[in-house]
Amino acid sequence: VTEWRPACDMDFSDKLRHSIPCEYSPDGKWIATVDGVKLYIRDVETLDVEMMYKNVGVANKIEWSKDSLFILCSQNKRGIVQIHSLEYKKWKCKISEGVAGVSGARWCPDSRHILTVQNHQLGMTIWSLCENKRWIIRHPKYSTRGNSFTTDGKLLAVLERNKFKDSIGIYSCQAWKMVKSFQVDTVDAEDISWSPDGNSIAVWDSNLEYNILVYSTNGRQLVKYKAYDGYLGIKKVSWSNSGAFLAVGSFDQKMRIINNLTWAKICDFNHPNTIEGHHTVVYEEKDEDWEENKTKFEADLTMRLKAHLPEIKGPTKYVIGRLPAQVIEVKPDPTSANLPKMGVGAIDWSWNDKFVFTRNDNMPNTLWIWNMKYLSLVSIIQHKSPIRCARWDPSRQRLIMCTGKNKLYLWTQEGCSIINVPIHGFNVRSLKWNPNGESFLLMDKDHFCCCYINDKFEEEDKEGEGEWGGAGTQELKTPLRKDEKELFPDVHDYDEKHGSSVDSLDNSSRLGKEGLLKETSALEVDK
Repeated sequence: VTEWRPACDMDFSDKLRHSIPCEYSPDGKWIATVDGVKLYIRDVETLDVEMMYKNVGVANKIEWSKDSLFILCSQNKRGIVQIHSLEYKKWKCKISEGVAGVSGARWCPDSRHILTVQNHQLGMTIWSLCENKRWIIRHPKYSTRGNSFTTDGKLLAVLERNKFKDSIGIYSCQAWKMVKSFQVDTVDAEDISWSPDGNSIAVWDSNLEYNILVYSTNGRQLVKYKAYDGYLGIKKVSWSNSGAFLAVGSFDQKMRIINNLTWAKICDFNHPNTIEGHHTVVYEEKDEDWEENKTKFEADLTMRLKAHLPEIKGPTKYVIGRLPAQVIEVKPDPTSANLPKMGVGAIDWSWNDKFVFTRNDNMPNTLWIWNMKYLSLVSIIQHKSPIRCARWDPSRQRLIMCTGKNKLYLWTQEGCSIINVPIHGFNVRSLKWNPNGESFLLMDKDHFCCCYINDKFEEEDKEGEGEWGGAGTQELKTPLRKDEKELFPDVHDYDEKHGSSVDSLDNSSRLGKEGLLKETSALEVDK
């Protein structure tokens, strides 16, 4: 059944300028945007500017603290990090690593410490916003990856490289002291990731070799898994939200699922170029036929003109493909000096781990959706252009996608929809959900807008309930199937010889241990 629904279940804001990706606050109340050296804090509902801050230079990254009270602006070219407070605008803080520079910065889970990594991975520094202290961790292997916090924020794991060997250091986030260090059985470790329950750590080799290992917090190896040898290996690793499963995508176009009880592989999901069987729904984006749908197009055009909306050219629709169905495949260039664009490079789990999607990079136009209850392929969605971004709703079984065009693509258990973005010249390159699931950001190269969802349904955990309609949407509905302990010698207090500093830009206040600003001396380190 194909329906055209002009009813407005999605409301789009006007487009606004930005220079780096925008960020929702964790509490879902604010949107942080950057335009040049200016940082704007906007209200989510109205997009009005509530606060504005001016940075020293152009920020290349912004990040909210977990409590949504502070925002970090990393300026790698200048080698500094600035922190702004939403509650006390006069309080400001600047972190400088001196001549060592800054190549990475992020918040610690307690929202009162900041982690920075120096250029060339000379060291990792933990800066306190409550005390005039810092702690240094030696030999971090990477700047923007290779460090991971547990979900409860009590432990930090750091991938370290010393004397040509990989090791993992585990640090207490209370005293910032090492509690455990152990070597890992890798050749050239690529990254690490805590399990969501904080009981194990996954570490995997570079994509030149298929090798993934899981260790307990005391350094005991729980499993070492190698699917094959002599070929390009792991491309993507993702824990499920509950930590029950570990998904591993690789260059052989497969996703393998490892369970956390026996640490054995329970299944592998292939990505063939021919889809067979009777339990998979194939959605294909096709051009609308003007002659056959003339009445519908004229009605939609009239509606858009009355609403002073731009005309959408080149309308498309979803059709259900017949099985067996062919998947559009792009052959990798054998003469390219780079790694081939093939294999499972994107994996993401739905909020309750019921579904997981994958994208096989040599099939860039297609998204694969798998049901983890039945370990089966539910849907594949083929588009006319390569998929740029796909994101799960954080609270419902709903998935949005974009392909760099002026359209959004929506998948639910009930079917698929195409939503035309009513902003002239706006091509959606990236998407980001509000943590509360009530809106999401659409980002083009220099502009962004916000889409607000007026849900008409309360989704149950049962299959087959709910409905969806959208502003200017074409929806295709289909039937549902059932189908801390020892001191670490490399942790130091402030060392003048290192040349690092924390400078206060305002001498009227400092952060208290409870995270509140008190009328005391400024946060600073005497040189």
